[in-house]
Amino acid sequence: MLAQARRAQSSLAKRFDVKKFKSLLETKTVGRSVTYVDVTTSTMDEADKLLKNGCPSGAMVLADSQTDGRGRNQRPWYSSSGQNLYVSFILRPKTIRDVVSLNFAAPLAIAMAAEGAGGVKGALIK
Repeated sequence: MLAQARRAQSSLAKRFDVKKFKSLLETKTVGRSVTYVDVTTSTMDEADKLLKNGCPSGAMVLADSQTDGRGRNQRPWYSSSGQNLYVSFILRPKTIRDVVSLNFAAPLAIAMAAEGAGGVKGALIK
Protein backbone atom coordinates (compact mmCIF):
# COMPACT_ATOMS: atom_id res chain seq x y z
CA MET A 1 0.00 0.00 0.00
CA LEU A 2 2.73 2.46 0.95
CA ALA A 3 4.63 1.82 -2.29
CA GLN A 4 1.46 2.45 -4.33
CA ALA A 5 0.82 5.71 -2.47
CA ARG A 6 4.39 6.87 -3.10
CA ARG A 7 4.12 6.07 -6.82
CA ALA A 8 0.83 7.96 -7.06
CA GLN A 9 2.30 10.94 -5.21
CA SER A 10 5.39 10.89 -7.44
CA SER A 11 3.21 10.73 -10.55
CA LEU A 12 1.12 13.68 -9.39
CA ALA A 13 4.23 15.72 -8.62
CA LYS A 14 5.45 15.24 -12.20
CA ARG A 15 2.13 16.29 -13.77
CA PHE A 16 2.54 18.89 -16.49
CA ASP A 17 1.74 22.41 -15.22
CA VAL A 18 -0.25 24.14 -17.99
CA LYS A 19 -0.51 27.42 -16.08
CA LYS A 20 3.25 27.61 -15.56
CA PHE A 21 3.88 26.61 -19.17
CA LYS A 22 1.66 29.44 -20.45
CA SER A 23 3.33 31.95 -18.13
CA LEU A 24 6.73 31.10 -19.62
CA LEU A 25 5.67 31.33 -23.28
CA GLU A 26 7.02 34.13 -25.41
CA THR A 27 5.07 33.19 -28.54
CA LYS A 28 2.13 35.02 -30.06
CA THR A 29 0.35 31.97 -31.45
CA VAL A 30 1.82 28.54 -30.71
CA GLY A 31 0.82 27.19 -27.32
CA ARG A 32 -1.64 29.95 -26.43
CA SER A 33 -4.38 27.31 -26.44
CA VAL A 34 -3.23 24.22 -24.51
CA THR A 35 -5.13 21.02 -23.76
CA TYR A 36 -3.42 18.62 -21.35
CA VAL A 37 -4.63 15.11 -20.55
CA ASP A 38 -2.95 12.45 -18.46
CA VAL A 39 -3.96 9.62 -20.82
CA THR A 40 -5.43 9.61 -24.33
CA THR A 41 -5.62 7.21 -27.24
CA SER A 42 -3.51 9.68 -29.22
CA THR A 43 -2.82 13.40 -29.04
CA MET A 44 -3.75 13.37 -32.74
CA ASP A 45 -7.26 12.14 -31.82
CA GLU A 46 -7.62 14.97 -29.32
CA ALA A 47 -6.30 17.48 -31.88
CA ASP A 48 -8.83 16.24 -34.43
CA LYS A 49 -11.67 16.93 -31.96
CA LEU A 50 -10.32 20.44 -31.34
CA LEU A 51 -10.03 21.09 -35.09
CA LYS A 52 -13.65 20.09 -35.59
CA ASN A 53 -14.63 22.59 -32.88
CA GLY A 54 -12.75 25.46 -34.54
CA CYS A 55 -9.71 25.80 -32.27
CA PRO A 56 -7.17 28.49 -33.14
CA SER A 57 -3.99 27.91 -35.10
CA GLY A 58 -1.17 27.19 -32.68
CA ALA A 59 -3.28 25.07 -30.34
CA MET A 60 -1.42 22.24 -28.60
CA VAL A 61 -2.51 18.91 -27.18
CA LEU A 62 -0.21 17.34 -24.60
CA ALA A 63 -0.43 14.00 -22.83
CA ASP A 64 1.59 12.03 -20.31
CA SER A 65 0.61 8.75 -21.99
CA GLN A 66 -1.03 7.48 -25.18
CA THR A 67 -2.71 4.10 -25.50
CA ASP A 68 -2.78 4.13 -29.31
CA GLY A 69 -0.19 6.74 -30.32
CA ARG A 70 0.61 7.25 -34.00
CA GLY A 71 3.42 8.99 -35.77
CA ARG A 72 3.99 9.96 -39.35
CA ASN A 73 2.29 7.65 -41.86
CA GLN A 74 0.17 6.20 -39.03
CA ARG A 75 3.16 4.32 -37.58
CA PRO A 76 2.48 2.99 -34.04
CA TRP A 77 4.00 5.07 -31.27
CA TYR A 78 4.84 3.54 -27.90
CA SER A 79 3.94 6.11 -25.26
CA SER A 80 4.56 5.05 -21.67
CA SER A 81 3.52 7.18 -18.72
CA GLY A 82 6.00 9.28 -16.78
CA GLN A 83 8.74 9.07 -19.42
CA ASN A 84 7.96 11.78 -21.97
CA LEU A 85 5.50 14.48 -22.85
CA TYR A 86 3.59 13.69 -26.05
CA VAL A 87 2.35 16.60 -28.13
CA SER A 88 0.42 17.44 -31.28
CA PHE A 89 0.25 20.97 -32.68
CA ILE A 90 -2.59 22.38 -34.71
CA LEU A 91 -1.19 24.78 -37.28
CA ARG A 92 -2.89 26.35 -40.24
CA PRO A 93 -0.12 27.40 -42.65
CA LYS A 94 -1.18 29.81 -45.37
CA THR A 95 1.20 28.71 -48.14
CA ILE A 96 3.09 25.61 -49.27
CA ARG A 97 6.31 27.40 -48.36
CA ASP A 98 5.01 27.73 -44.78
CA VAL A 99 4.34 23.98 -44.69
CA VAL A 100 7.87 23.13 -45.84
CA SER A 101 9.41 25.59 -43.38
CA LEU A 102 7.41 24.14 -40.49
CA ASN A 103 8.60 20.61 -41.27
CA PHE A 104 12.18 21.70 -40.69
CA ALA A 105 11.87 24.49 -38.13
CA ALA A 106 9.43 22.94 -35.64
CA PRO A 107 11.49 19.86 -34.62
CA LEU A 108 14.65 21.94 -34.36
CA ALA A 109 12.93 24.56 -32.19
CA ILE A 110 11.50 21.89 -29.89
CA ALA A 111 14.87 20.19 -29.46
CA MET A 112 16.57 23.53 -28.76
CA ALA A 113 13.89 24.47 -26.22
CA ALA A 114 14.16 21.10 -24.46
CA GLU A 115 17.93 21.46 -24.21
CA GLY A 116 17.85 25.12 -23.17
CA ALA A 117 14.91 25.44 -20.83
CA GLY A 118 14.42 21.84 -19.81
CA GLY A 119 18.03 20.88 -19.27
CA VAL A 120 17.61 17.91 -21.62
CA LYS A 121 20.84 16.98 -23.37
CA GLY A 122 20.67 15.33 -26.79
CA ALA A 123 16.89 15.73 -27.22
CA LEU A 124 15.61 13.38 -29.92
CA ILE A 125 12.77 14.22 -32.26
CA LYS A 126 10.91 11.37 -33.96
